Amino acid sequence: MTESTSAMLRLLPVPATEPRPALRLTRPREPAALPGQAALALEWSQPPPAAAPAGLPDPRRWVARFVQAAVEVAAGYRPPGQVLRWVDEEVHETLSRRHRLATHSSRGPRPTARVRVRTIRVSSPRDAVVEASAVVADRGRIRAVAVRLEGRQGRWRVTALELGR
Repeated sequence: MTESTSAMLRLLPVPATEPRPALRLTRPREPAALPGQAALALEWSQPPPAAAPAGLPDPRRWVARFVQAAVEVAAGYRPPGQVLRWVDEEVHETLSRRHRLATHSSRGPRPTARVRVRTIRVSSPRDAVVEASAVVADRGRIRAVAVRLEGRQGRWRVTALELGR
């Protein structure tokens, strides 16, 4: 190295790996209650599960079975005709299209891994209508599913279905 090159090089200290104290995550402190003020008691329980109207099956169990079947249809494990009687025409077309894409894109035998429904949340915005969300595990992937059911002629009918990719 020449004299002019060494004068241009500077040594810098190694940066600290710890964040600055202002950036650390800490729990917020509880505000001190003023004398004479009582704390407001909040109930954090979940709302009661959606009750099935008379003549309709339990929506939670029905959604669990339907979601599993719908994800299996979309993955190409079962034919779309198996869910035809429980879905509207638009939902059936969507499932059929996803079934075709899954079966045409796969090479060789389809895996036989079973789809597992992990969690289900059910709510009833009005009588004979149920909206549900589910989390499913499919071949190591976790997906979200949203379903809207309407009670018609003593049975549930899926009028909307959204499958996570």
